[in-house]
Amino acid sequence: MQNEQTFAPTATPDENLLAQLKNGAGWLYWIAILSFVNSLLFLFGSNLGFPIGLGYTLFIDGIGFVAVNEGAPSFVKGIGLVVNLGIVLICAGFAHFASRAHSWAFIVAIVLYALDALLHLVLGSLASFGFHAFALIWIVRGYLACRKLLQFTPAASPAEA
Repeated sequence: MQNEQTFAPTATPDENLLAQLKNGAGWLYWIAILSFVNSLLFLFGSNLGFPIGLGYTLFIDGIGFVAVNEGAPSFVKGIGLVVNLGIVLICAGFAHFASRAHSWAFIVAIVLYALDALLHLVLGSLASFGFHAFALIWIVRGYLACRKLLQFTPAASPAEA
Protein backbone atom coordinates (compact mmCIF):
# COMPACT_ATOMS: atom_id res chain seq x y z
CA MET A 1 0.00 0.00 0.00
CA GLN A 2 1.39 3.34 -1.03
CA ASN A 3 1.33 6.27 1.27
CA GLU A 4 -0.31 9.08 -0.70
CA GLN A 5 0.07 12.57 0.55
CA THR A 6 -1.71 15.60 -0.79
CA PHE A 7 -0.29 19.04 -0.45
CA ALA A 8 -2.45 22.02 0.20
CA PRO A 9 -1.08 25.48 -0.40
CA THR A 10 -0.22 27.30 2.79
CA ALA A 11 -0.64 30.71 1.26
CA THR A 12 -1.82 32.30 -1.95
CA PRO A 13 0.53 32.12 -4.94
CA ASP A 14 2.78 35.07 -5.60
CA GLU A 15 0.93 37.47 -7.90
CA ASN A 16 4.20 38.39 -9.63
CA LEU A 17 4.80 34.74 -10.54
CA LEU A 18 1.26 34.44 -11.88
CA ALA A 19 1.76 37.58 -13.96
CA GLN A 20 5.09 36.28 -15.26
CA LEU A 21 3.49 32.96 -16.23
CA LYS A 22 0.64 34.74 -18.06
CA ASN A 23 3.13 37.04 -19.78
CA GLY A 24 5.18 34.09 -21.06
CA ALA A 25 2.04 32.39 -22.38
CA GLY A 26 0.91 35.70 -23.85
CA TRP A 27 4.02 35.78 -26.02
CA LEU A 28 2.96 32.44 -27.47
CA TYR A 29 -0.48 33.85 -28.33
CA TRP A 30 1.12 36.85 -30.05
CA ILE A 31 3.49 34.62 -32.01
CA ALA A 32 0.51 32.59 -33.24
CA ILE A 33 -1.54 35.66 -34.18
CA LEU A 34 1.29 37.50 -35.93
CA SER A 35 2.36 34.37 -37.80
CA PHE A 36 -1.11 34.05 -39.28
CA VAL A 37 -1.18 37.76 -40.11
CA ASN A 38 2.16 37.28 -41.89
CA SER A 39 0.66 34.44 -43.94
CA LEU A 40 -2.36 36.56 -44.87
CA LEU A 41 -0.11 39.46 -45.87
CA PHE A 42 1.98 37.12 -48.00
CA LEU A 43 -1.10 35.58 -49.61
CA PHE A 44 -2.29 39.02 -50.67
CA GLY A 45 1.09 39.99 -52.12
CA SER A 46 2.54 42.17 -49.38
CA ASN A 47 6.25 42.18 -48.64
CA LEU A 48 5.59 43.33 -45.08
CA GLY A 49 5.57 41.06 -42.06
CA PHE A 50 6.29 40.76 -38.37
CA PRO A 51 9.76 39.45 -37.47
CA ILE A 52 8.43 37.65 -34.39
CA GLY A 53 6.27 35.38 -36.56
CA LEU A 54 7.13 31.77 -37.21
CA GLY A 55 9.65 30.88 -39.87
CA TYR A 56 7.82 27.59 -40.37
CA THR A 57 4.83 29.45 -41.80
CA LEU A 58 7.09 31.65 -43.94
CA PHE A 59 8.73 28.52 -45.30
CA ILE A 60 5.34 27.06 -46.28
CA ASP A 61 4.37 30.39 -47.86
CA GLY A 62 7.60 30.29 -49.86
CA ILE A 63 6.94 26.75 -51.08
CA GLY A 64 3.50 27.85 -52.28
CA PHE A 65 4.95 30.91 -53.99
CA VAL A 66 7.60 28.88 -55.84
CA ALA A 67 5.07 26.20 -56.78
CA VAL A 68 2.70 28.78 -58.28
CA ASN A 69 5.56 30.46 -60.15
CA GLU A 70 6.53 27.07 -61.56
CA GLY A 71 3.06 26.50 -62.96
CA ALA A 72 1.01 25.06 -60.08
CA PRO A 73 -2.54 26.38 -59.75
CA SER A 74 -2.92 29.47 -57.59
CA PHE A 75 -5.03 27.64 -55.00
CA VAL A 76 -1.77 26.04 -53.80
CA LYS A 77 -1.17 29.25 -51.87
CA GLY A 78 -4.55 28.72 -50.20
CA ILE A 79 -3.54 25.21 -49.22
CA GLY A 80 -0.44 26.72 -47.66
CA LEU A 81 -2.63 29.11 -45.69
CA VAL A 82 -4.67 26.19 -44.34
CA VAL A 83 -1.48 24.36 -43.30
CA ASN A 84 -0.27 27.56 -41.65
CA LEU A 85 -3.58 27.88 -39.82
CA GLY A 86 -2.95 24.41 -38.39
CA ILE A 87 0.52 25.45 -37.23
CA VAL A 88 -0.89 28.63 -35.70
CA LEU A 89 -3.62 26.70 -33.88
CA ILE A 90 -1.00 24.34 -32.45
CA CYS A 91 0.98 27.36 -31.22
CA ALA A 92 -2.20 28.82 -29.70
CA GLY A 93 -2.82 25.45 -28.04
CA PHE A 94 0.59 25.60 -26.41
CA ALA A 95 -0.25 29.12 -25.24
CA HIS A 96 -3.55 27.91 -23.81
CA PHE A 97 -1.97 25.09 -21.82
CA ALA A 98 0.99 27.23 -20.76
CA SER A 99 -1.36 29.89 -19.40
CA ARG A 100 -2.90 27.15 -17.24
CA ALA A 101 0.49 26.24 -15.77
CA HIS A 102 1.24 23.15 -17.85
CA SER A 103 5.02 23.24 -17.90
CA TRP A 104 5.23 20.70 -20.75
CA ALA A 105 3.55 23.26 -23.04
CA PHE A 106 6.21 25.83 -22.22
CA ILE A 107 8.99 23.29 -22.80
CA VAL A 108 7.70 22.13 -26.20
CA ALA A 109 7.01 25.72 -27.30
CA ILE A 110 10.48 26.85 -26.22
CA VAL A 111 12.17 24.05 -28.14
CA LEU A 112 10.09 24.60 -31.29
CA TYR A 113 10.52 28.39 -31.17
CA ALA A 114 14.28 28.05 -30.60
CA LEU A 115 14.46 25.81 -33.68
CA ASP A 116 12.42 28.42 -35.54
CA ALA A 117 14.93 31.07 -34.44
CA LEU A 118 17.73 28.92 -35.87
CA LEU A 119 15.80 28.68 -39.13
CA HIS A 120 15.76 32.48 -39.32
CA LEU A 121 19.48 32.58 -38.53
CA VAL A 122 20.29 30.05 -41.26
CA LEU A 123 18.18 32.03 -43.74
CA GLY A 124 20.12 35.18 -42.81
CA SER A 125 17.31 37.09 -41.15
CA LEU A 126 19.20 38.55 -38.20
CA ALA A 127 16.36 40.89 -37.22
CA SER A 128 13.92 37.98 -36.94
CA PHE A 129 16.51 35.93 -35.06
CA GLY A 130 16.97 38.81 -32.60
CA PHE A 131 13.23 39.20 -32.07
CA HIS A 132 12.95 35.44 -31.54
CA ALA A 133 15.74 35.53 -28.95
CA PHE A 134 13.99 38.41 -27.16
CA ALA A 135 10.66 36.58 -27.16
CA LEU A 136 12.33 33.38 -25.96
CA ILE A 137 13.65 35.23 -22.91
CA TRP A 138 10.09 36.13 -21.91
CA ILE A 139 8.73 32.68 -22.67
CA VAL A 140 11.49 31.07 -20.59
CA ARG A 141 10.67 33.48 -17.75
CA GLY A 142 7.06 32.28 -17.98
CA TYR A 143 8.25 28.69 -17.77
CA LEU A 144 10.41 29.42 -14.72
CA ALA A 145 7.46 31.10 -13.03
CA CYS A 146 5.34 28.07 -13.89
CA ARG A 147 7.84 25.74 -12.24
CA LYS A 148 7.96 27.87 -9.10
CA LEU A 149 4.19 28.02 -8.92
CA LEU A 150 3.89 24.27 -9.35
CA GLN A 151 6.39 23.72 -6.55
CA PHE A 152 4.41 26.12 -4.43
CA THR A 153 1.04 24.46 -4.98
CA PRO A 154 1.52 20.85 -6.09
CA ALA A 155 -2.06 19.81 -5.29
CA ALA A 156 -3.80 22.65 -7.11
CA SER A 157 -3.29 24.36 -10.41
CA PRO A 158 -1.83 27.88 -9.99
CA ALA A 159 -4.37 29.15 -12.52
CA GLU A 160 -7.13 28.06 -10.16
CA ALA A 161 -5.61 29.68 -7.09
